[in-house]
Amino acid sequence: MLKANGTLTDFKERAMAFYYSSWEKLGDFFHIAVGSLRLSWQPTNKIAEAIR
Repeated sequence: MLKANGTLTDFKERAMAFYYSSWEKLGDFFHIAVGSLRLSWQPTNKIAEAIR
């Protein structure tokens, strides 16, 4: 019973780690996409500067 519980928590931790790492990859992709959009479409820079 204890061994089964241990493997379950191990699996849960691995699942959470995979979940967060995939979200980080998605975030990196989003930042790259936003950066390339910003480079390709200059008016957004002016809008962003106006907001700041």
